Amino acid sequence: MSNSQNGNGQGGKAELPGQQPSGEQVRRRQRDIEEQSQQVRQALNLIAEALDQGTNVSPETMSHAKAQILRLHLYLDDLTQLLGSID
Repeated sequence: MSNSQNGNGQGGKAELPGQQPSGEQVRRRQRDIEEQSQQVRQALNLIAEALDQGTNVSPETMSHAKAQILRLHLYLDDLTQLLGSID
C-alpha cells in the first residue's frame, strides 16, 4: 500500500511532483489520521485491558496493534510530505 492510499479504499488523487496541495487534500489526510488514531487507541486499549486483568496478550493482538501504529505513521509521513510541498 502506498502512503497516499487509505486502507479503507479511500485513497486520494495522486499528487504530481511540484503540484500544490489543495485544502481538500490536507483535510483528507487529517481525517485519515484522526480515524487511524482511533484504530490505534482501540488496539492499545485491548492490550491494556488484557494486561490489567493479568491475562496474556496474543501475538496476533500485538501484530494488529503494530500494524495500526505503522499505518498511522505512514499517514503522518504523507501529511508531512504534503505540507512540505507548500511553497
